[in-house]
Amino acid sequence: MDAEALKQLLLKIKIEPGDESTVTKSMSEIQELFEKKKDVTERELDGSCITRDERQLSAIIGQCTNPFSGTPSPVLYNLSTGKAATLKTQQFLLGAIQIGSRAMNEFIQRYILLKLVTVNAKEIHLVFDNITSPSIKDIERERRGESERHTSYSNLLLKQKQPTNFLQALRSDSFKLEFVKLLSNGFSDPSLSCILGDKVLFLIVGKSCFSLRKSDVVIAWLEEIDKKCSHKEADTRMITHAASINSPVTIAIRSADTDVLVISLSNISKMNKNNTFYLETGLASNNTHKFTNLTHSKFLRGYVGGT
Repeated sequence: MDAEALKQLLLKIKIEPGDESTVTKSMSEIQELFEKKKDVTERELDGSCITRDERQLSAIIGQCTNPFSGTPSPVLYNLSTGKAATLKTQQFLLGAIQIGSRAMNEFIQRYILLKLVTVNAKEIHLVFDNITSPSIKDIERERRGESERHTSYSNLLLKQKQPTNFLQALRSDSFKLEFVKLLSNGFSDPSLSCILGDKVLFLIVGKSCFSLRKSDVVIAWLEEIDKKCSHKEADTRMITHAASINSPVTIAIRSADTDVLVISLSNISKMNKNNTFYLETGLASNNTHKFTNLTHSKFLRGYVGGT
């Protein structure tokens, strides 16, 4: 409280007759006391009056912990207090990348599997390229200027910048390899068995092919020896899978590549006559989703000379 505030407070106090001089004297003494205190404070803040006590300063610094000195430690410190964080906090913050990667991993696996099983089919064949280098298509890809193909992906989750365009990223050989690895590792999770249900999923890993089926509360993996294939391109590998399916069934080949249409038409005469083949293209979201009947296609009549 400063002198002026104290003066105002005293004015509010009821003064008895005859005490006016006493109050006036007291106010003068209080005002003088404040002036002396002000002078003392100003002298204490004068630079010439400040002395250094390095011993005391060294003792204070010695009691603090510098988390940036010496050998890096896995312990986290609160910079405002210098104290170590609790073990629970350390485990969460230091493992944030791994925790986030696992969560993203599980989300991607479940999302993809959910999308696959929504297909109205008993069997689903997920076919990928068998990446080899050098490849006969390297020159063609270079001519197209597919710069994304040279982007390297070492791990799709841990410390790996995620692609903003999934379709563009699929042009990268390393992305395809890591994507297949992600699915093959993730689909082994027993908790996904309830999503798979009674459907059978065929997954291509390199030259091998595995069938995934629900068995009790786990997903049973079985290598399909008869579907092992050395084809480098998924375009032709899809046709070999379609040809291996027992009849009579309806088979839909999902692809937006015109190469698949040409390859399908050129091999349709070698397919099981009791099966019906369709080429699925487009998206329902933009009203381009459609099925082209390859078995009774007008293209087929002209191609094989039919009537």
